[in-house]
Amino acid sequence: MDTKHVLLPFSTMKKQTPITTSPEGIPPGGDFRKARPIAARFSLSPKTIFRWSSRGYFPRYKINGRVVLFRESEVAAFIESGRVR
Repeated sequence: MDTKHVLLPFSTMKKQTPITTSPEGIPPGGDFRKARPIAARFSLSPKTIFRWSSRGYFPRYKINGRVVLFRESEVAAFIESGRVR
């Protein structure tokens, strides 16, 4: 049986957020936290933090194979930008 590969148009591909990595671990300066404490501060789900990052609203920083950190000030700035005044 011959299998064929299907190519999807570029517009259907999922947009990927670049993940910043640093050989020393956490990039210099900043208020880095895991998704759970940031989500708790803003009364959100940790999954929401990951989802917003995947959509490119703010970057995520992958420290090693399992640890992903977010800069709390970037998340707060994004939330503040969407606030209705």
